[in-house]
Amino acid sequence: MDRRIKSRILEIMSLAIDVNARDKNTCFVNFQGHIESIYISVHENGWSQQNENIDYFRNNIWLSPNMYMDGYDEMLDHLNEVIAYLTKLKNADAGNIDKIIKNQ
Repeated sequence: MDRRIKSRILEIMSLAIDVNARDKNTCFVNFQGHIESIYISVHENGWSQQNENIDYFRNNIWLSPNMYMDGYDEMLDHLNEVIAYLTKLKNADAGNIDKIIKNQ
């Protein structure tokens, strides 16, 4: 796996841990090496069996450049979008999280 891809995956995982530690939001990051994919979901009010299908952010990113029209750069763009979103959640004041959610 390319160093830039690996570093972004690790950053996504680290940010998800930080967001989970700070707010009621529950972030799931599922790395699926056997199919070259990473799946990210964030549950607005935390995860429970009653609201397990209620997400306000969900993204599945294929980690193979040939899955995208623009190849490697498009794949990196998708990873960077997730990083930007999780960074906003991590750095947001509690009152601003709803605004971030609504803008997704």
